[in-house]
Amino acid sequence: MSLSRIKTWQRNEILLSSDLNAEFNNILQNGSTLVFPLNSDLDVGSKLLINTGLQNPSQLHDAILSMDKFSNSLPVAIASIGSTKTTLLIGSAITVGANATIPDNIILWFVGPGKLFVNATYTVTINSPSQVLAHTQQQVFDGTGTITFTNGGVVSPGWWGFSSGGTAAANADAYNACTASLSAKGGAVIIPPTGSAHQVDDTLTHPAKPISVVGAHPDLCIIESTATASLAHGLTFTRSHHLKNLTIRTSASLASNYDMYAVRMNLDGVTVSGGNQAVKWESLKVRGFNNSLYVDGGDAYNIDRLSFTDLDLQCSGPASTYIGSCLYVNRVTQVYGTHSQFDQNSTGEHAIYCFGSKNVVFDGFKIRNADKGTAQAIKIVGNGVAPDDDQAYATWSIRNMDIADCLNGILCGTYGTETLEALTVENCKFVDVDTTSAILACVFLSAAGSSSIRTLRVSGVSTRNTLYQGVHVSTGATAFMGPVHIADCKAYNWSTTSAGTYTWFGSSGTGTFSPITLTDIEADGNSNGRTIVSASGQASTISRIRYSGLKEANTTAMGRPIDLATGDGSPSMAIGNWFVQPNGSAQNITAYDGLEANQTYYVRFSTSNTTLVDGSNLQLAGSTNYNPPANTFMTFYCSDGTTLYEVSRSAN
Repeated sequence: MSLSRIKTWQRNEILLSSDLNAEFNNILQNGSTLVFPLNSDLDVGSKLLINTGLQNPSQLHDAILSMDKFSNSLPVAIASIGSTKTTLLIGSAITVGANATIPDNIILWFVGPGKLFVNATYTVTINSPSQVLAHTQQQVFDGTGTITFTNGGVVSPGWWGFSSGGTAAANADAYNACTASLSAKGGAVIIPPTGSAHQVDDTLTHPAKPISVVGAHPDLCIIESTATASLAHGLTFTRSHHLKNLTIRTSASLASNYDMYAVRMNLDGVTVSGGNQAVKWESLKVRGFNNSLYVDGGDAYNIDRLSFTDLDLQCSGPASTYIGSCLYVNRVTQVYGTHSQFDQNSTGEHAIYCFGSKNVVFDGFKIRNADKGTAQAIKIVGNGVAPDDDQAYATWSIRNMDIADCLNGILCGTYGTETLEALTVENCKFVDVDTTSAILACVFLSAAGSSSIRTLRVSGVSTRNTLYQGVHVSTGATAFMGPVHIADCKAYNWSTTSAGTYTWFGSSGTGTFSPITLTDIEADGNSNGRTIVSASGQASTISRIRYSGLKEANTTAMGRPIDLATGDGSPSMAIGNWFVQPNGSAQNITAYDGLEANQTYYVRFSTSNTTLVDGSNLQLAGSTNYNPPANTFMTFYCSDGTTLYEVSRSAN
């Protein structure tokens, strides 16, 4: 803050000695405020004080002593100062040839060419980074010795010579020396906002302690790898970390698969005492690496929380070989990601691959160009075993997605013996998502093995131009799924691989399905899509498909009423409530299958070839068999899920 006057004099006012003395006392007692805060270099004669970010002289101790007073010897200075609170002014390169410990009463103020040059095998231990007054781009530590801090705080790799003008090798060494200096309590690393790339030629490693790496803005704080060696990742971590406002890129986009990640944290095969690791990524831009961001908590689920927002990720490498994902998440207890964009860049893996994570929320992503091999825009699967506690996987939620120009859309699946409580896909748009014959749909939901998905909801989904289907659900032989709710969806131009073959909704597998409900779906088949839903293309084990509010145009088949099976003595009424019975030759029917309790069913007999046989499961008026004439309408009611009771008949 600047020095303020005590009194404003008025014209013809009498000057009193007390007023004059008070003004002089103000200057004498607060003179430093005439200088601070420093907003430029300060020339004080033989010394040039570099703008260090010092905002207030209160950051300095009362005694400001130059290293010149101690013959430029750090041990002599420490011994002479003792416990007195002192700011030690270092204006030249000071060689340190012995171990030294800087107590918390000494502040090191580096000015001009001032630095500590620590010889090999020696260590300078400083209580806290807050005791170092230096600009983030000012090198103040040199030599092959070690700087270490006892307590946490904020450090800059620039203190070790990390700079946009430095060599890649020197920058890598400087950065790793910086992170190695942090105490067991961790700390924060500040990347200088130069706007130019800080090149490195090797992986930037972070010791097993909580660390934040923070910049001012991705366009200003750039870490650029020149390495082209296998597993030469950008940044690696083994404990909790926070990344913010950074660009991490390669000097040239990788054209080969070196299995290089921009950021990698792998705790597979490791058990971290206490677990509870947390990862947070904010405002990160990644370019040029084979894989962008990777985190794996291992079988012990060492990572409790992963949260991210405002990611801008792109992969690089040959499309013909296996390449990693923009985002790869393994075995994290809680995952929460928002407002990000992912460009798989036509490489051969999923844009987002999430494996074995118990609680997942993805919200507000733009995803492009996951279009090679069997690539998914988003793939979330379990790890095949029951969770390590008595709780099932809680929820997987995917919402507000903009997915285009991808081979497949969203695949979510459980397998083994695991259980997922709830799976939700909401407000997702798919444009030019082809889908494959193995995946079939823009939204493909699967329970394999003996796994269970207890509740599924798909709502607000829009699909446009797809080879096969819009939504598909599937179960393994001993798996369970449901109930399934699909609502408020729009579709245009599906089944483009074979016009008239595929419905927009389909099911498959031999496991158990709870009732499936489709409501308020509007579809235009563009003369390719068969219909929204029909009896064909459905799993034989579905218990019930209810539908209402289905509107369709330009489909190749009439989806509703559903055609009942011909030549079948007990046709299934599992799909809908309105049916046509089209037997082309004489057929007796003794019962109807696929019934649901407390439901009314309507049947139009399109031919006169059907005879209804009165009995325990089909109870007709007058307990008499009936041969409906063509175009007869009949109404039935089921109260118990087994027996169908005639309500009325109308021979038209």
